[in-house]
Amino acid sequence: MPWDEHAPEPWEMGEWDEEASKAIHDAAIQGNTPELTRLLELGADVDMPQADSADTWTPLLSVAYHFDLGPATREAYIATARVLLEHGADVDAVETANEWRTALHLVAASAEEAQDTPSDASGHGQGLEGPRPYSPLPISPSPDHKLHFLQLLVSHEADMTARNRAGETALHLAIESRSSLAVINLMLTSDKNLLQAKDHNGEKAIHVAASHAHFEAAKLLLDSGANVDEPVAVSRNGVQTIYTGKTPLLLACSCSKGLFAKPPQDDEVSCRTIVDSLILAGADIHATTPERETALQLAAKTGLSSVIEVLRTAGLSRDPAALISKDAEGATHPLIEAASCDHASLCRFLVRHDGADVNMTEPNGCKPLHVAAMSKHGDNADTILQLAALGADLEARIPSNGRRALHLAAATEYGFSSREKANSVAALLNLGAAIEAVDNSGWTALHFAAQRHHLSVLELLLDRGAQVGKTVADGPNWKRADGQEQPVAGYTAADLAKTSSGGDECVALLLSRGDRLSDKTKDLVDEDLLEVKSDDFPVM
Repeated sequence: MPWDEHAPEPWEMGEWDEEASKAIHDAAIQGNTPELTRLLELGADVDMPQADSADTWTPLLSVAYHFDLGPATREAYIATARVLLEHGADVDAVETANEWRTALHLVAASAEEAQDTPSDASGHGQGLEGPRPYSPLPISPSPDHKLHFLQLLVSHEADMTARNRAGETALHLAIESRSSLAVINLMLTSDKNLLQAKDHNGEKAIHVAASHAHFEAAKLLLDSGANVDEPVAVSRNGVQTIYTGKTPLLLACSCSKGLFAKPPQDDEVSCRTIVDSLILAGADIHATTPERETALQLAAKTGLSSVIEVLRTAGLSRDPAALISKDAEGATHPLIEAASCDHASLCRFLVRHDGADVNMTEPNGCKPLHVAAMSKHGDNADTILQLAALGADLEARIPSNGRRALHLAAATEYGFSSREKANSVAALLNLGAAIEAVDNSGWTALHFAAQRHHLSVLELLLDRGAQVGKTVADGPNWKRADGQEQPVAGYTAADLAKTSSGGDECVALLLSRGDRLSDKTKDLVDEDLLEVKSDDFPVM
């Protein structure tokens, strides 16, 4: 709402800091260029910070911030920014309370896909929550507003090398937000030094383009001189450079489905395209991470079967010995990675089309089904069913402890609910896994589920006929709250549930089904017990 033309202005009343600040920022945020122009011509400070802000949040920063959010149209904000800059606004003003961003950072990070709502005849946009504020310009068909705003800032000599709190330039942010090629080209042509600029994580623009599967940006960067095989690097004390990360190809192979808020199939197309582009540009397909992981392993972790096809086509051998880095400590085959990360379709691809052995054995004795059963993803039933369909041995034992997939599914805990684990256990039981199978210490799946307080798993096993009253022959000692260690030999499932705090429901369930407590545990109270921890009883 414009000021009453006959009323004194705030600065004339000596209330500059609060009322004048509110007036000029409100006009900026509403995209109301006539009111903003009027206030500036009356003497308002073009760089006045917000009255309630602890930092230097200027009107231009307010415009750049709301460019992506509204309430005005993007064209209105560009017109408002032009007025501010023509009146001498500081194009490089920085907001210091949050991320240390300039207007360039804010606009570069704005969504590329955002669309303006057309104006009605009165000049007010009609949004979901009613009419928008004053919009001085008609809406043109799908203009690149982001490019136009950035061009305006560049024409007023905005500092292209300015960094935010994370050390990112506007180019980093533009690529992260998947900006158009025109936007990225504008920045590169404005300052070639941006090509080599690193953020505080040591990432250059080419690394950001690879990790966000922005293949058009990657191609432009490579054509402009970016190094296709440069790993992420961080300088320490300005002297020594430590190579701490991945090459662009390895970053691209690490892209996760769901990263770009698109359907998963579109994500995979983006990831495949960026990998293909980097390989065509000469990327080293045999490069490894500092942890010695290969491109194939990373693609397997993220479930990118089409990326593995690209890597194969590029010349990677199908020889199992060539799938992993020979120097890697505890390196794993891509099938193991896929099974661990719940990528059922990739498991099928690797076995049927890549020649992987569904019953291969890792150095630690695990097979793909074992890994799937103790997956950190909780409910891994789809992958378990897929591996079984491919011929996985349900009763395969880990040589060091005699545990089978059912034991691992009943025992493993990574913070998810026991109901999620019950789905994996149910899948194995439905496939015919032996419910009374014991490991080398006499533990059944029921013992493992009781010791870990997996109530839903216990209910499932008992409903499927698991026998109560069986005792274990051995196992790791459990520790009382006073530090005393107690052996578990001769313990029932109920005893094992009783050895740590929080197991009352599990104990009650087991006792109701006919299990019993021994003299060693029946008198234990919570004060005697510690919380159950996965590290205290590793399943491997």
